[in-house]
Amino acid sequence: MTTLPPPPPKYESPTWDRPTRLLVTVLLIVAGIYAVTLLAPVFQMLTIAFIIAFLMYAPARFITRHTPIPWALAVASLYLLVIGLVFFILLIFVPALVRGVNSLIISGQESYTRLQVEMRAYQPEQGIIDFMGNRIDFNPVIEPIRNFVVGTPDAVEDAPPNVLQFESVNLQQIINSFVNVAGAVTNTVTSTIGSIAGFLSSFLLAIFISLLVLIDLPNNRAAFQKWIPPAYHREVMLLVRRVVIVWNGFFRGQVLIGIFVGLITYAQLVIMGISNAELLAIITGLISLIPTIGGVIALIPLGLVPLLQGSSVMTTLSNATVALLVVLVSIIINQIIWNLLAPKILGDALELPLPVIIVGVFIGAAVGGVLGAFLVAPAMGTIRVLLVYTLNKLAGRDPFPEDEEENVPAILTAELPLPTTPNTQEITPVAAPASHGT
Repeated sequence: MTTLPPPPPKYESPTWDRPTRLLVTVLLIVAGIYAVTLLAPVFQMLTIAFIIAFLMYAPARFITRHTPIPWALAVASLYLLVIGLVFFILLIFVPALVRGVNSLIISGQESYTRLQVEMRAYQPEQGIIDFMGNRIDFNPVIEPIRNFVVGTPDAVEDAPPNVLQFESVNLQQIINSFVNVAGAVTNTVTSTIGSIAGFLSSFLLAIFISLLVLIDLPNNRAAFQKWIPPAYHREVMLLVRRVVIVWNGFFRGQVLIGIFVGLITYAQLVIMGISNAELLAIITGLISLIPTIGGVIALIPLGLVPLLQGSSVMTTLSNATVALLVVLVSIIINQIIWNLLAPKILGDALELPLPVIIVGVFIGAAVGGVLGAFLVAPAMGTIRVLLVYTLNKLAGRDPFPEDEEENVPAILTAELPLPTTPNTQEITPVAAPASHGT
């Protein structure tokens, strides 16, 4: 009877000692920081790309689950539909936007002309007002405005309204002034066109990147699950679920609030007889997407338009009075929306105190502009979720004692088809053992 040779010894991967692991960890942290600095010029574009992918995920998953359309085709069809819808909306609203801007420019020019006439006819006695027996002199405030609008008193003392006087003409000075003005206008136009072209190119590239991310999502999900140790499947899935709840709740809530604010603002402006109500309502709804301070910023255009154009209903009131009434009504509406409706719409998605959100919005605006101000609230909510998880792990507690393994986010479950590879079964989530230690 022949004896079989012993099986070859099982290969065991050599382990790194503790100093080596610490050194590699430090190097990875340094490399990550360096990679972030390299990505800084395109960070805004990548952020927009992942936001678009996040927003497109739910409708694409709905199409895949309720129709026989495969994932890649569903994603591509959805993108084509959304792009066509955006172009259709632009074709409708761009002409109205142009008309509204032109109307504002004409009203601004007319108001400035009236202000010039009033400032030329202004007398110092008009700036002194009796209030409760006290004489208040506003001339120190009015005189600089008058000098700015109509020039110094010596230059316009004898000049009739709307008459331009030439005491001495220097041809070279006129040519130099014309060249300077033409150069400034050319630089402004060139800069504006370049900014618009850069924004459109970055936005189109962001759409393309988000499309690639969504199409390749099944493969990325498989790789993500493969890298997670089985003992941590439950915790990682529930952690991602909490983060997804934060971002879903924020986007859904802010969009609903923005739409609601826009509709209420449109009804208010129509009732009060303010022109360009559609344009102002859209601007107000978009600005209201910025958490907390968006409603305050939106008061600027809401007060500026009636200040320049007045009202077609309240014709007996001055433009300043109409603007003040519009702003006051808008403040009352915003208080009702943000104190009564917004908490019910947003729910407990963020779970952050209001002062923290306000400070975060200012920091986000300083660091990342409008996009930073818009995204700082869900980013802070995500940090809160990660911090709570970390503190629980440091204390040796289960971070999610109330959640079961079934309550996992859709992005990590089998709602999307995994790629057909031989190791598909190896990356399927498994139940965590009784002990969650490493």
